[in-house]
Amino acid sequence: APDAACSDMDMDGICDDFDECINGDDGLDADGDDVADACDICAGGADGDDADGDGVPDFCDCDTSGPTTCDMNASCTESETGVVCACDDGYTGDGASCAPVDCGAPSTPADGSVDVTETTFGSTATYACGAGFTLVGMMERTCEADGTWSGDDPICTSIDCGPLGNPANGSVDAPSTGFSAVATYSCSTGYLLEGDATRTCGGDGLWSGSEPSCRLVDCGS
Repeated sequence: APDAACSDMDMDGICDDFDECINGDDGLDADGDDVADACDICAGGADGDDADGDGVPDFCDCDTSGPTTCDMNASCTESETGVVCACDDGYTGDGASCAPVDCGAPSTPADGSVDVTETTFGSTATYACGAGFTLVGMMERTCEADGTWSGDDPICTSIDCGPLGNPANGSVDAPSTGFSAVATYSCSTGYLLEGDATRTCGGDGLWSGSEPSCRLVDCGS
């Protein structure tokens, strides 16, 4: 026991000159590594176990403990009580086991379809529309780290090739301008049609061919 001339800064009953751990009670060794808790490098395991010789006990060393403790999709952080594993963005779990987040099945647009095989982080969904419809929005979306699909839901709208103008000295008959509609051209009396007599509204929203012209009839000399 210390006497009046003995300094005992941590008040553990051992003179500082003989104290193994001046920061606390030499008798407290919760992890049983023969190092007083107050002087432990790694309070969760034996300070003497240092397989890679980097000065960090194995139990608190990501280099040695991490790869066998943390999931391959997790990051490892060293602490005095052991390694701390945390799942990477896009994954969920306790760090020792991490599973990719699931965005759930994306909705199918009316008059269209969505092709998706997986709904987890990093997966893609590809959209398409049926005949006569065109896609408005993103053709492809990705399952993101926050568990949502990128962008907004696309929609399928009816294809419309738009109205056609009458050629000079002629006319065009187009009852409708939607997908597969047929426009028929004719010329006024005394004129002959040159070019496409009919044009069809295609799946690309464009009329086939090109606008014909009407040529004045010439009987020759």
